This record gives sequence, C-alpha cells and structure tokens, in this order.
Amino acid sequence: MKQKFFIIVCIFLMSAAAFAQSLSDLKIADFGFTLFVVTTEWAGSSVHGYIIVADNGEAIIVDPVDHLTMVENTYHLSDPNTGQLKLFISNAELLNTEMYEYDDYSGLVTKKTTNEKYRIDNYYEPIHDTLNIFDQIIDTYNMKVKYIILTHGHLDHFAALNYLAQKTGATVAMNVNDVRDIDGRMLTDADLQNNIRSYPKDSNKIKGLNTPVDMYIAEGDTIIVGDIDFQVMLLPGHSKGSIALYRDKGVVPVVFSGDVLLRLNVGRTNFKDGTGSNEELLNSLVRLKSLSENTVVYPGHGTNTTIGFEKMFNRYLNID
Repeated sequence: MKQKFFIIVCIFLMSAAAFAQSLSDLKIADFGFTLFVVTTEWAGSSVHGYIIVADNGEAIIVDPVDHLTMVENTYHLSDPNTGQLKLFISNAELLNTEMYEYDDYSGLVTKKTTNEKYRIDNYYEPIHDTLNIFDQIIDTYNMKVKYIILTHGHLDHFAALNYLAQKTGATVAMNVNDVRDIDGRMLTDADLQNNIRSYPKDSNKIKGLNTPVDMYIAEGDTIIVGDIDFQVMLLPGHSKGSIALYRDKGVVPVVFSGDVLLRLNVGRTNFKDGTGSNEELLNSLVRLKSLSENTVVYPGHGTNTTIGFEKMFNRYLNID
C-alpha cells in the first residue's frame, strides 16, 4: 500500500514539474499580445488584475484590483431580499441587544423595534497599493486603455475602478447579472429597459466607489483592441454574472477565468445572499473543460495553470 502511494505521489510531482516547466517556457508572444499582471492580497490570497496590450498600444484592463481594508467599527445593513442598503451602523449599536437580534445560522439581524430583518456586511476602503503599479505600466508603454472589464461583481476584483476609469476614460464593462443600483438594490427589468445607471454588485461595500458600468457584455460578444479579439463566455455559478475572456487565435489559446476556475480549485458558491450556485458552476466548468488542453488559464486568484492540468488534477472538473 505504501509503495502504491509513493508511486502516485511521484507521478503527480513529475506531472506538476512538467506543467511548471511548460509555463516557464511560454512566451507571451505566443498569445499574440503583451500581458502584465498586477497582484494584491485579499483574505490571505493573492488576487490578480491583468493588462492586455495589442501591438498598437490599445489595452484592456481585466479586474482593476486594489487592497481593501475594513473601515473599523462600521457596518452596513441591507435588505436581504433586494440587497438595498438600509443604513450604516456602529459596532456598539449592533451589539445593543435591546435593539437588534443576531441569528448565527442565517447571518441576519432583526431590528426589534420594527421586526425588520437585515443582512450585515462589512464596509471597506481601498488603500491604493496598486495605483502606482498601474500608473507605471500604462504611462511607460503609452497605452490607450479602451476597456476595463470586470469578470464579476465581487469587491476584491475592482477596488481600483474609480481611479483607473478616471485616468483612462475607458469603457467599463461587465455582465448585467452582476450589476446593482448605487445602494446595492437589484435592478428590475423595468430599470434595465429605462437604462437606469448601474454599478458593480458590491460597490456599496466599498467607501467612495461610485463608477458606473458603461456597457453590458454577454455570451458570444467580442471584445476587440488593435488586431486582437476575445470572446466573452458567460460562466455563472460563482456569481450570476461571472464571465471569462477567451482567445484561441494565438499560437497558444488563453482564457482569463475570473474566479470560476482556479488552479486546483474553483470559486466558492456558498454566499449568504444566494448568488452562488453549485449546479451552475459545474455546468460552467464543463464548458471550460471542453477547451483545448494547452489553453493557459489566468485566474482571479493564485497561480496560472492550463486546462489540461486542471482536467488531470482538479477534482471539481471530474465530478460526475
């Protein structure tokens, strides 16, 4: 039994070593564009933003990340059904049991004076640790940023949005299923038909973040900068509006997967607001699994990988 285990471990390590070597030998030119990776930290994990640059200097920023820190002793309460921001509250107020009652299981608080239920969320502010990096890359290479694309609406992926949208004048784009009103309220069909201004889903959790979405992108759309183009894949599960950008016209195909597919892992689905779905995520993974095995995956967190490696070792891609 021990000998069998040793053989399996050796095979895994040799395969992983081959994978690492193949990525280290990869030239960015094989994709047909220049790529810069900007990394910060969130909840003990690396979180990545990407700058994709065509030969003519036109560029796409995928997920304008920045480090977030909690605003101490400040929370906001929202309607658990609509997501609408109700009020800000101090820690002292929340712990006043004469006014609020907290349910550990649901994560909801009830205001006893009105019997109204709320969802409690932390409140954050960006500390701007990536802005100088973005500035240097954009200015040094004299880029014309055409698009800022958000792979989904979770707050760790767009904390630098205000700054970069103002600096570049780029079109901010994401899927309509991950947008909200400025106060976090879910938009109705009537809102969308009336072109109400919308914002990334978690904007109301970030202090001062008030940049609206300019364009909705959907399955099958094409994003073009210079002589390169990316296909939009709608991949719900981690969030309702999770998307990936896929290109297979270079020597090596590449996909920017957001948090749908990570190296040896996937994005979580157990959000208290109910926006995650195991079933949808598994369907999205089936789609990614169908891409060619040499497709390089640039995820929202952690190390880049390939579809072939994930098919071999990622247990979530092998669930029947």
